[in-house]
Amino acid sequence: MNGLLTTYEKVNGTQLFKEVEEKITGPFKEWVLSLTQTGRNEGMPSPQAIAKDVSYLKNLPPESWSPQTKELQQLLCKQSNFYLFSVFNTYELETGTKLLEVIEKLDSAKKEGLKVIVGVLNGYDFFAEGLYQSMKGFGTNDEKLIYIMIDRCETDLGNIKVAFEIKYKQSLESFLKGDTSGDYKHLLLAILECKQPSPPTENETS
Repeated sequence: MNGLLTTYEKVNGTQLFKEVEEKITGPFKEWVLSLTQTGRNEGMPSPQAIAKDVSYLKNLPPESWSPQTKELQQLLCKQSNFYLFSVFNTYELETGTKLLEVIEKLDSAKKEGLKVIVGVLNGYDFFAEGLYQSMKGFGTNDEKLIYIMIDRCETDLGNIKVAFEIKYKQSLESFLKGDTSGDYKHLLLAILECKQPSPPTENETS
């Protein structure tokens, strides 16, 4: 985060914290402000710490799912991605419910920021749903579609494609073909094609 903040200030001539303070409103603002002010703890998580935070989330009442709840804010904005991934998965194993399903039941003012923070750490399903939402129904949310395709193309677009097909029982390629056209369609398909699994080598098939 420190590198991002430094680069942002160098490129834009202003601090990211100040931009967030001035341009974002609502409950989500508190989450973003917290993220811009803290570095994540990258130490190895202990099983005891994970168990403690899972217990905390299991007993957290709906009214406390808020950026004003400092313990929750510290957990989501200061702990490492690996730590939170471990907490979320342990929570699901112990309760049979995904944390995103719990968040979805909160009132809209509280849940949007939480869905983004928890959803991103939930990985491929989050971005698969984003692609689906950008193309379903009448019209296309081009900004959202392009953002996800470009942002994830060098990291995990291939895995997002697999998650999309498992989740929606339809290939991402066919969805793109049905919802876009012309050079725009060919560009998106080319990006997707670059992220297909490589064919097995002779050694791998023998």
